[in-house]
Amino acid sequence: MTKRFVALFAILGLVTGLSACSTGPSYPKEVVEGYFSAINENDPAAVLAAQEFAAQGSNADAYVIEQSAHKQAQLDGGSLDQTKTVTVFEQDKVLLCVEGYDEPEVKKDDFCATYTDLIFKDGKLSDFSAGGKSLNGRLALGSGELTPIGEIGTARYISSYITIAGDLVIVVEITSTAGDLSLPWDATYLGTNGRQVSVSFTDGPGELAAGRVGNVAYNFIGASFGGALELKFYDADYNEIPISIQTQK
Repeated sequence: MTKRFVALFAILGLVTGLSACSTGPSYPKEVVEGYFSAINENDPAAVLAAQEFAAQGSNADAYVIEQSAHKQAQLDGGSLDQTKTVTVFEQDKVLLCVEGYDEPEVKKDDFCATYTDLIFKDGKLSDFSAGGKSLNGRLALGSGELTPIGEIGTARYISSYITIAGDLVIVVEITSTAGDLSLPWDATYLGTNGRQVSVSFTDGPGELAAGRVGNVAYNFIGASFGGALELKFYDADYNEIPISIQTQK
């Protein structure tokens, strides 16, 4: 697989990296460019600046939170992607492309992620389609509720999102409260259809010292939306501590 297609796969899994050009967009240019320029940032905290251009409580707002949380997991685990991409602002859509998308005889769909159906509320971005599909039914945020991990830590479900590539990504913030806490790289997802799916890969730290916090992103290829994330932790005496987090209530 070439580096070009590896880069495109990373984009479809986690939409990052923007620079701009314009061909007379039909939407509020300042809002759209401000939103996606912030999404471009590798710093998870800087990504949250996109909320300034998103309607509060909207899908666009939730997307910012999910992207920031996912990038935080990658940063915490040392796997944050640094791929440079190009964003093309067209009349009624935004294209996020890897370099080479504009070469002769190249199909844009093979090199670009497409954002269409931009919807605005009170002058701010409120919703859009990613990869030709609405964010409805593929993006959800947690309530902030903490799930105890016995007496050794807590887990806070942040977000779940079905990416353009079709993978379900669930991001959880883990806090260690007593001694070193090893984070499970293995995970199981139980779909609403009763089907069990094993984790494909994980982004995040492997261990947390007492009092420390880290995000972990669990990736499940082709999994359905709205099920439960199942994790197994172990205390200092190697006692198993299983937890289950419902991703949509």
